[in-house]
Amino acid sequence: GGHVAGLMSLDSFNPQNLSNIVWAFATAGESHSELFKRVGDHIAGLDSLDSFKPQDFSNTAWAYATARVFDLGLFERLTEAVINREYFDGQAVANFLWACATVGHTDERLFSALAPVIASKPDKFSEQGLANIAWAYSVANL
Repeated sequence: GGHVAGLMSLDSFNPQNLSNIVWAFATAGESHSELFKRVGDHIAGLDSLDSFKPQDFSNTAWAYATARVFDLGLFERLTEAVINREYFDGQAVANFLWACATVGHTDERLFSALAPVIASKPDKFSEQGLANIAWAYSVANL
């Protein structure tokens, strides 16, 4: 844990760096609670998430869900940013909704905001993506 504690600031990390860090730990099966807390607090505290790409949102949420780390502040912040986004590709939508449902973050505003996106472009989703979306909506009970 000392190597994470020695990291004074995450300000030099761009959104892709942040999402890649937690994605790598989750993929390796390592739920490093201090690291996930630091990254989550950092993202939740940013003035703006405008520099985040759809994949940054979905990879970050996926990592937290896969590592079974629920950070309410992070998921609320990501949700607010996603709701206000004009463009979100199929894979990112599917992964983000799956991650939210997996950690129990079933904010009705998010699911309502993404429903028209999903309905208008069903051909942009893989079969697995559509299955994950259907599962997420069933978990959200919407």
